[in-house]
Amino acid sequence: MSKSDSKVLTLKNKYFKVRELTSNKLTKLLSFSDSVGFDGEGYIFKLNLEKCVGKTELLEEILQENGFYLSKELKRYIEERERGKHVIYIKLQGSDLIISSPEFRNAVTKLRNSGINPLVYEIASNTFRTYPYLFPQLKSKLEKLGFKTKTNSKLNFKLSFPLSNEPKFKLRDYQIKAYNQWKGEGCRGVIVSPVASGKTFIALKAIYDLKMKTIVLVPTIDLLHQWKERIVKYLAVEECEIGILGGGERNVNEITVATYKSASKYVRRITDKFGLIIADECHHSVSPSYSTALKFTISPFRLGLTATPVRKDVLHLEMPKLIGPFIVAAETTELQRKGYIEEFEEEKIFVDLTEKEKREYRKLMNHYWSFVRQNFPQVKSPIEAFNLVLRKAKYNKQALEALRAKNKANQIALNAERKIDVLEKLLEKFRGEKVIIFSRYVDLVKKISRTFLIPEITHETPRDERRKILEMFSRGEINVICSGEVLDEGIDVPDALVGIILSGTGSTRQYLQRLGRIMRKKGRKAKLIEIIAAKSIDENLSLRRRGELPPY
Repeated sequence: MSKSDSKVLTLKNKYFKVRELTSNKLTKLLSFSDSVGFDGEGYIFKLNLEKCVGKTELLEEILQENGFYLSKELKRYIEERERGKHVIYIKLQGSDLIISSPEFRNAVTKLRNSGINPLVYEIASNTFRTYPYLFPQLKSKLEKLGFKTKTNSKLNFKLSFPLSNEPKFKLRDYQIKAYNQWKGEGCRGVIVSPVASGKTFIALKAIYDLKMKTIVLVPTIDLLHQWKERIVKYLAVEECEIGILGGGERNVNEITVATYKSASKYVRRITDKFGLIIADECHHSVSPSYSTALKFTISPFRLGLTATPVRKDVLHLEMPKLIGPFIVAAETTELQRKGYIEEFEEEKIFVDLTEKEKREYRKLMNHYWSFVRQNFPQVKSPIEAFNLVLRKAKYNKQALEALRAKNKANQIALNAERKIDVLEKLLEKFRGEKVIIFSRYVDLVKKISRTFLIPEITHETPRDERRKILEMFSRGEINVICSGEVLDEGIDVPDALVGIILSGTGSTRQYLQRLGRIMRKKGRKAKLIEIIAAKSIDENLSLRRRGELPPY
């Protein structure tokens, strides 16, 4: 009798039929299978894989008598069980990690208790599913439980080309300490260190030492190209060896730099490609829209870099799970004491709104708070009130008008006319010094650029033009630049002595990032100046970003 698909028993289909049954044959059948019932044509049995161990010859003999056969996979499974090497198959399928084995469910509770979660059971396929990022821990824990694991991925993470004999940089003492701590955690962890403390070099050291296929995740296009330049410069990697995923490019190579957005969008192209994943400015990495890049890659080694790990939505608590434990490299005061970053002083300069600005500001804010009091009388927190109005504005015209009134009032306060007068005096005072002016609103940046003939850098500034401005600033060919929020994070800004904040959000992260732009070592104390519109929302925002007012 020739084999047919219906006659071949597999791990998914273990049922077979016996037409004639004697008491002696029943005893033999029950030694490796379980009785299911009678369908009018014969007796239905199901292989019991626990009972099958050690009885391969007997079960194959009886199965063949009735026209059934073991699949190669099922036979191999039983034979491996007989050798005491039970195999669990871990398959990467699309963006899922699929675990198949009849006995895997025996280990599920222990795995969940040890942090391997979620493990979702799928009835139709009799398999479990989970996120690919759990692969290294899952494999390790299963092997500790006595299982042997097999996967459909080759998992060859070693670079196919050599790196330079020696990296073109040396780590400082605190960087070495943090790097060794990261290695001690199994090459997993989030390194927390102040802006301008050289976190990037710790990551470059990891690439050099591990010599593994690496993907670097960044939040912006500027950082994308900045990282590529640093890899070329400090690791002597040819530009053609570096892939770019983002900014219109979709080239994945053994060393790749990708934006979080593009890595999440094209995650199936990178799922099993990289042994090391570096998440720069990793406070972004756990946001709902970006975390896909970390959840759906199997990279066993992970390194996060950030100066400001804490998020208001507390999603930073996901970082140890997706990247590794927090490792504090150094505090600002320690680095200042050792002379690695500059000491600084802060100053607040208050200006009054003009009479016209005051009238308009009060009118708009009264409109807003009148709506809040009428609709949410119990709310006391400004942030809670704003969130409630924002939610209601999606379907309520009055809420939308109130929100617009508040936004317009904010713009009046943050763009107060008299701030320009103070700025003019400061620019005269610091003539010849390197100054960066920060503003929340692009319109104000453009106005300052036109008024004082200062180069502007906003999200509208082409990348090449932006690079040229920063290079000229670095060489001292220009001393002052004005920026929207583009320079707030990540971009390697040349040394500046003075930072002037015309307006900003209540974010402590933004404040620290702006402060970091003036803290690179120069041999002179840096200065950060805030120009604040008195008796307005501007005062509260300043207090909030400095941590002097609760963020609610």
